[in-house]
Parts: sequence; structure tokens; C-alpha cells
Amino acid sequence: PSADAGHWPDFILLSKGITGGTMALSLVLTTDAVFNAFWSDDVSRGFLHSHSYTGNPLACAAANAVLDRFDAGQLDANRAQAERLARAFAP
Repeated sequence: PSADAGHWPDFILLSKGITGGTMALSLVLTTDAVFNAFWSDDVSRGFLHSHSYTGNPLACAAANAVLDRFDAGQLDANRAQAERLARAFAP
């Protein structure tokens, strides 16, 4: 998506990468306007979609670990680890 082209999506869906590809987990990014339209303590207003992996504590912990590495500026370490894992799983 390109804001420069005058277009920006209302939703961006991400999956697997948020956990480093190790666990099934996805997330939805949206605009503030869409988020605020559904934000409420009233569940009937919610934009609910769920599946068997919803709220999986292990997947959420993996996602938090990935985000922690980004926050710590460890992108080079991430690349090196991805290369090691790719070689290890290649056979």
C-alpha cells in the first residue's frame, strides 16, 4: 500500500511472520476510524472472528518475543537466526 498514491487500506492482515513462522497466529491492522467504530465493552458491537488458535498463549508469547527483538534493534540477529534455521531445516 502506498499513502503516496493517495490510497491506504482499511485492513492489513498478517500471519505467521509475527511469530517468526513458528506458530499459527495472525493479526489485523486497521485504521483508527475502523478500530473506533467497533471499540466497545458491548460485545454485540464487536468485529468478532475467531478460530481454534484464538488467544493461544504460546503463540502470543512467540509473537511478543519477535516484537521484543524488533524493539531491541536486533534485526541483524534475526536475519542470522533465520539463515541458521533455513539451513537446519533444508534437509
